[in-house]
Amino acid sequence: MKNEKKIFITGVNGFIGRNLCKFLINKKFIVYGIDNFFSSDRNDLKELKNPNFHFAEKSILDDNIYDFVKDKIDVVIHLAAQTSVFKSLKDPYLNDLINIDGFENIFFQSKKLDIESFFFTSSSSVYGDNKNLPLGEDLKELKPLSPYAESKLKNENFFYKHKGSTNMVGLRLFNMYGIRNEKSSSNYAAVIPKWINNIKSDKPCQIYGDGKSLRDFCHIDDLCFFFLLLIKNHKRNGVFNFCSSKPCSIETLFFKIVKIFYNLGYKVKYPKPDYVEAVKGDIKFSYGCNNLLKEIFNFETKITLDKGLRQIIK
Repeated sequence: MKNEKKIFITGVNGFIGRNLCKFLINKKFIVYGIDNFFSSDRNDLKELKNPNFHFAEKSILDDNIYDFVKDKIDVVIHLAAQTSVFKSLKDPYLNDLINIDGFENIFFQSKKLDIESFFFTSSSSVYGDNKNLPLGEDLKELKPLSPYAESKLKNENFFYKHKGSTNMVGLRLFNMYGIRNEKSSSNYAAVIPKWINNIKSDKPCQIYGDGKSLRDFCHIDDLCFFFLLLIKNHKRNGVFNFCSSKPCSIETLFFKIVKIFYNLGYKVKYPKPDYVEAVKGDIKFSYGCNNLLKEIFNFETKITLDKGLRQIIK
C-alpha cells in the first residue's frame, strides 16, 4: 500500500539523497527529486530507477523548480549543497550562491505551494573549534571557521526569521557514513571508504596528526529512520543536532576497521597507519549532545560504529 504523503528531495543523487530516496521508495512513498550533478556522478542515478520515483535535472537556483511535479507535495527535504570546506575557501562566492541563495530560492518556491513541512540539513561545522563539549544546541557562541560553515549558520538564521505556518526542522549533521559514501567531500566521513579501499588494495593508510582527534560518526540508516519519523509523526520547528554522542578517535576508528578485516579472514598488508603532519587549523575534538533528539523525538541512533563498519566492509 502506498504512503499518502509525497516527498520532494533536493540533491537526490548525493550520498544522503540516494540512501534516503531508496529508503522512502521501499516504504512505498512517491518521491520527486532534483539534482544538477554538481558533485555527484550522473551514472549513480540508475540506482533510483523505480516507478515511484520522478526525477528532473534541475538546480536549486532555477526558476520553476516544481514545474515537473504532478502531485501535491507534502514534504520537502532539502539536501542539495556545496559541502566541501576546501572549495568554500577557494571560491566563497560560489559556495554562498549555492548554499545561501539556493536555500532561500527553494524555500520561497516551496512556500508558494503551501508545502506543510520543510526539512533541511545544517552541519556540526557551525560550532567551529568550540571547547564546550559535548556540543549542544543551547550554545550561544558559534564559531564557524569557513565560508561553508558560515553559510550553514546563515541557513539556520534564515529559518528562525521565517518559521511560521510551515513545519521546519534543521539538522546539524555530524559525520555521516555508510554505503554509497565514496564521493563524500566530508574529510572525516570519507576517510572510512578511503581506508577500506586502501586496505583491500594493499595500500597504506594515513592519519593526520596523532590520531587522538575525536569525532561523532552516525550511520546513514539512522538518519533515514529519523527523517521517516519527521515525515510521519512530528510537527516541530527547530534546529537539532543529529549525532550519536559516542565520540571515537580517528586512531581507534582505523584499528576498528583493521580488526573487522582480520575477523573476515583478510590479510592486511599495512596493519598500522602512517602518521603524517596534522592539517593546520583542524579541530581536535568535535562531538555532539543528543539530549534533544531523545527528549523531543524519543529518538536515539541505534547502529553502533562497529556494526556500521561491518556492513560496509562486507
